[in-house]
Amino acid sequence: MNLKEFSQKWLGKFQDPNVNYIELVDHYFADDCEALGFIMDCGNSFSMRYGKAVSNVNELIKVIDEVNDIKLLGSALYSQWRYYNHWAYTGAEIVEPENREWFLVALRRMEKLSDMSTVGVKIGDFARLLLILLPFGVLLVMLIKMLYLRPNNKYGQETIPLTVFKCIAKFTYQPIKRVVITYWTFLQENKKILDLWLVIWLMNLNLMSIIQVQIGLVWKELILRIRT
Repeated sequence: MNLKEFSQKWLGKFQDPNVNYIELVDHYFADDCEALGFIMDCGNSFSMRYGKAVSNVNELIKVIDEVNDIKLLGSALYSQWRYYNHWAYTGAEIVEPENREWFLVALRRMEKLSDMSTVGVKIGDFARLLLILLPFGVLLVMLIKMLYLRPNNKYGQETIPLTVFKCIAKFTYQPIKRVVITYWTFLQENKKILDLWLVIWLMNLNLMSIIQVQIGLVWKELILRIRT
């Protein structure tokens, strides 16, 4: 089981209004956490960084977008589940609205982080493939350069390097060029898409949060100067 499967499996169960609480507090959740390498530490590591968010859904909602450590979030999930499995007065408390919502918020974040992790893995695979192909590309360039150094006595005919370049360009450069030009033309005709991309990019950078933090720092500095 991977992170995506874990998140979707338990999101489905916690979202089910008719789920039996026994299914949530039984050992199956712990088995999945153990399989993914999550550590049950009573929520200590998560609470050290995010305080009451370790068990309070309202506090968790405030900080959930800042949680990027999959292992840390997994540890919090495992620890919170352990509370209802072992320490709570009754395991049925896990299906109470606030408690259920805590798991939903955490699991949705886990699902998002799993998607981001998948993208990172694909980029890493592409980088490794590029490193494998790079020497062949260098050899190809060296070969073409060597062929260029050979004198061409066949006037009016294409040289071997030019023939090789045209064959390669036919399946690489030319199709890519057509796609890029077509897409750029499409964006020029639909400039609202560029504006939308800019908005999405700024939101992903948490620009508003950065601005709020900076305003807060300036405000604090102003208050300190007034007091002194």
